Amino acid sequence: MEIEKTIVETNWGKFHLAQIGGKLCRVIFPTEQENMENWLKRNFPGYSCVSKDSNKFPFASELKQYFAGSLQEFTAPFMLSMTSFQEKTLRFVEKIPFGRVVSYGEIAEAIGYLGAARAVGSANGANPVPIRIPCQRVVAANDGLGGFGGGLHMKIALLELEGWKISNKKLRRNHREN
Repeated sequence: MEIEKTIVETNWGKFHLAQIGGKLCRVIFPTEQENMENWLKRNFPGYSCVSKDSNKFPFASELKQYFAGSLQEFTAPFMLSMTSFQEKTLRFVEKIPFGRVVSYGEIAEAIGYLGAARAVGSANGANPVPIRIPCQRVVAANDGLGGFGGGLHMKIALLELEGWKISNKKLRRNHREN
């Protein structure tokens, strides 16, 4: 099977994307040090990899629209190859609406794993398609930001794009109701 990869240049930097059969399987932030080739070899051994123009990637167009402020809901197809807990967590995260945030603990409770906030954080951290599955919308208790694979500065920028105000690494809820 063939994996297609591309680089999407945005005003936020160069994002590396990969897809299989037209389904997004990996997004690498400009701030990440991870090499796409190494990630693909590790996660999809035996697949061949070919570079394609970004216009062949449905998510590339959506990503640019999101950064321009004209897209709030992604529809580009994606695939996950993870444990059932990780997938259950990320399927929940996928449904968090634009401009909203949910805590790790709230997700653990909602998916039936009360007290598993750290496990939810780990699953969220393993998200291979960030932004498409909006892990930036998952925060720590008491309005703390938590972590983010693209770096905390990227998480802050994405939350601000969605209308949040960040002060001292804490969300200010007076701008958006949750």
